Amino acid sequence: LKANTISIVHSTNAFLPLLKNGSVKKVLMLSSGFGDLDLTLRGEVPAQPSYSIVKAALNMVVAKYAAQYKTEGFVFLSISPGFVDTSATQTGPPSAGALEERKMLMKAIPLIAPNFTGPISTEQSVQMQLEVFENWPVEKSGAFVSHYGNTTQWL
Repeated sequence: LKANTISIVHSTNAFLPLLKNGSVKKVLMLSSGFGDLDLTLRGEVPAQPSYSIVKAALNMVVAKYAAQYKTEGFVFLSISPGFVDTSATQTGPPSAGALEERKMLMKAIPLIAPNFTGPISTEQSVQMQLEVFENWPVEKSGAFVSHYGNTTQWL
C-alpha cells in the first residue's frame, strides 16, 4: 500500500505546484488490469490479491485528484500497461508460488481475452500508453484504462 498508493499521493502532492504553473497539466499513473473489478470477476482471477487491492486503491486516488482538479484543466489518468514481456529483467527462475499464480493467470486468459496471442514488448507497451495519454481529454480525467485506451481490452 505504501509503495503503490501512499507514496504516489505524496509524490503527486509535491509536484502539483509545479504542474499548476506549467502549460501541460497531465498526470499519468501506472496501474494494472488486476485493479479492475470486472476483469477479476469475468476472468475468475484470485491471483495476486494484495497487488490487485493496491492498484484498485490507486485508481480511486486518480479519480479523486481528477474530481478536485478537473476545473483547473488537469488530466489525471490511470493506465494499465497490458501483459508485458518482462523476461529480460528476471534475475533467476520463478518461485513455486509465482509459477502457481502464472498457471492461474493462464487459465483466466481465454475468459478475458480469447484472441490473446502473447505478451507485448516493453517498447510497444510504452508507445501505446503514451499515445493514449497524449490524446486523453480533460473531460475524461480520472479514468482507468488499458494501453488500448478502453476498459475492455486488458491484454
